[in-house]
Amino acid sequence: MKESLEHGQVQQRDRLRKILLIIAWVLFCLALARPVQQGREIVREDSSKSFYLALDISGSMNHIESDGDSRLQIAKSILTKFIKERENDNLGLIVFGDAPYLQAPLTKDSTVISELIDQVEVGMAGLSTHLGDAIGLAIKMFDNIEIKDKVLIVLTDGNDTGSLIAPREASKIAKERNIKIHTIGFGNPTEVGENPIDVEVLKQISNVTNGKYFLPKSENDLENVFNEINKIEESKINKTSYTPKYELFYYLILINIMIYLFYLVVTNLSKIKMKGGRHV
Repeated sequence: MKESLEHGQVQQRDRLRKILLIIAWVLFCLALARPVQQGREIVREDSSKSFYLALDISGSMNHIESDGDSRLQIAKSILTKFIKERENDNLGLIVFGDAPYLQAPLTKDSTVISELIDQVEVGMAGLSTHLGDAIGLAIKMFDNIEIKDKVLIVLTDGNDTGSLIAPREASKIAKERNIKIHTIGFGNPTEVGENPIDVEVLKQISNVTNGKYFLPKSENDLENVFNEINKIEESKINKTSYTPKYELFYYLILINIMIYLFYLVVTNLSKIKMKGGRHV
């Protein structure tokens, strides 16, 4: 009776081992097939427009307007509003005085651009106005991207005072690179005591590059200018979607390893019991 019981247990263990081997083999074959699970579709929205903002921070931007704010303070306030309305676009920031300086390359992080504009002060880049060099720097930065619509917005209250590249020449290069330039002359062209705005140069820059020239005379005018630019440069959103896939064969291999370990445990237990029976 005892021998019959032990024989039945041995048969059960053998049957279990065979089942484990079959399951392991099936899982191994499935793992070789590299099964995947599809996740939820992800939709990404990208704008086809890229803007560089070139902001004059020369000494004349410290001029106090009738409302008690300096030209730079007014410009910073309006630019911040403009940035919030272009959250889907790529935005970059250049400031210029004695030389142009890249404050931020193109990014979709409008908060960073706004913070950088808020930190800008008159004289940080020197007191003169190197407009041509600022356009040249923007051209260089645009060369690194493949986005179709490239727009440069230049806001200045003076004329060029010694750039390495003349604004007219810079605008011709910009046209060749398909860069549109909107120029904003913020100040009084006839005011005494500063380098007056070179209206003709600003007009030529915008005309050559198929942009627009603006000459706002107040804070409200400047805000209207950026509203108009928003209408002209309507965002074009390109939607792309993809479905992520997750590999499952890792899990099958892990289960196989667990089955193998269990198989070893069952086999060793069987051997231990057989030795113990013979010893008795």
